[in-house]
Amino acid sequence: MTNTAAKPRIDMGQFLTISVNTLDNYFFKVPREKSRRLFKEIAAGDAVGVATLTLNEDKTKSIKLKLALDHSEYKGHLTFHLFRRALELMLRNIADRLQRRADLNIFTSQETGEILIHLPGLIEDRGHLNVLVMGIAPSKSGALIKLQFLDSDQFRKDNPEARGEAVAPGGEGDEDEARAAD
Repeated sequence: MTNTAAKPRIDMGQFLTISVNTLDNYFFKVPREKSRRLFKEIAAGDAVGVATLTLNEDKTKSIKLKLALDHSEYKGHLTFHLFRRALELMLRNIADRLQRRADLNIFTSQETGEILIHLPGLIEDRGHLNVLVMGIAPSKSGALIKLQFLDSDQFRKDNPEARGEAVAPGGEGDEDEARAAD
């Protein structure tokens, strides 16, 4: 009999609840200076440790959570205030779905195992729409909570890919199929 250590497992709903509560605590329930300092660290590209989850009483199995922010697709000038507003809206969307036990709109990468929770926080900055989502990247020591702004142009109604249209090379998509998809 071989002794293989099983990787700790946690239910996605539980993990998201913990993540939402952790982010809420770090950005809305601590003094503003402390949350502003964390924002500056993650905005600079650092992955910052935010929590350790213990999965059993003897504390032998734990998951270390780190937090990172990718704002490379952000349009405008990302400030702490705008970040908090987008984060607040995203956390509300996730918390609402968790509370209602509704679909969490989760996408998983088969190659990397990374997860994207597509329940965004939408904000406008200087006429540009910005879309904040949460991703989760598993690692050997735990998980990375990745807050990331997505390219909002991919969600525009005049973008054929956003509507699910099939566009033939040099041609337009089928208008009736596009309306049916909307």
